[in-house]
Amino acid sequence: AVNELLATYRRASGFDVLLVSDRGARATIKRFADSSIIPQSLAQGVGTAAFEYERAKVENKPYVIVGRAIEGTDIEVFFLFPEGQVQDQISQLGTVLFTGWLILVAASGLIGVLLSRQVLTPVSRASFAARSLAEGLLDTRLPVETNDEFGILALSFNEMAQALQQKIAELSDARERERRFTANVAHELRTPVAALVSEASLVRDQLDDIPAEFRRPVQLLVGDVTRLRQLLEDLMEISLFDAGRQTVEVDEVDGPALISTLLRRRGWVHSVRLDAQPVVLRTDRRRLERVISNLVSNAIRYGHADIVVRVRKTNDKALIEVSDKGPGIQPEHLPNVFDRFFKADPSRTGFGTGLGLSIVHENVRILDGTITVRSEVGHGSTFTVALPRKRQFNSREAE
Repeated sequence: AVNELLATYRRASGFDVLLVSDRGARATIKRFADSSIIPQSLAQGVGTAAFEYERAKVENKPYVIVGRAIEGTDIEVFFLFPEGQVQDQISQLGTVLFTGWLILVAASGLIGVLLSRQVLTPVSRASFAARSLAEGLLDTRLPVETNDEFGILALSFNEMAQALQQKIAELSDARERERRFTANVAHELRTPVAALVSEASLVRDQLDDIPAEFRRPVQLLVGDVTRLRQLLEDLMEISLFDAGRQTVEVDEVDGPALISTLLRRRGWVHSVRLDAQPVVLRTDRRRLERVISNLVSNAIRYGHADIVVRVRKTNDKALIEVSDKGPGIQPEHLPNVFDRFFKADPSRTGFGTGLGLSIVHENVRILDGTITVRSEVGHGSTFTVALPRKRQFNSREAE
């Protein structure tokens, strides 16, 4: 019966059989006819109730060994299933799955890139168009290629750009008309104002011959004519700024000498103190005189006392400070001191035109410099002009 059983198992494929009894061990192949190849834990646990199994290596090859005792005999039967082929198949399956995973990841990444480009390209194009519009390219438009949300966005952007371009064109035209009107009015007023100034000078020269009761009105008239002439000159200069027709004539300028000469010529030597280091800079002499003259005149008119002009230098800049110990400027008014026709006290009706500091700011800008102001109420104000010492202008035109 054992021989017949083994013969039957030999005809089966895929596993081998080992029979162990008190009379020895027999197997379907001779090299397995040894009970020592069975793990001791499995040999001790084999019974007739159920099959027991355990993984083990036989001849350094992986096997699954299943064992059971045959009821009514002393024979124990062990089936040896080789796992090498299964593990090879599992390894091959793992390789296939890993390769498939890589392909899937690559395909997903490629699809994601394509989809993101399709989605983000209109957004990037809209961002670029918005930057171009912000830089002043008002004719920037987006192509309307689809009827989806991006197409609606492009259409809305184009409508906004068109409206903005039209509004800016209208504002530019209005500004140009205003500039031409100011220039024309100032130009037309030059002749009659010049005549008024000449006539006022004649009246002023004869002031001692005028009856006392008429002198005060005549003095007021002369002052108003002088103020009108100053306002006209300031308006003419402002119109040149707006038209962009200002020129720069560069020259070697001795800063302290220029300021000292200006103070003597304007009769400010006794009311203004000069504290200057030797500074030579390349700039427009006439514009620099205009800047300093306006700042000092403003300090004399509103600062009243302890007016000091300081000149300092750094490695590449010349610093000119005009300070006073006057009433100072309210903090809320500081951002507007360089605006045209701005007056810290709206009720003030003095000689000033409200354009002096604005003209200073424009001249400093044309000279490629900066101007700042510090002020403390009750302690005075300080205007600081910073100009390049070795600035090389490429053109006689300012900007």
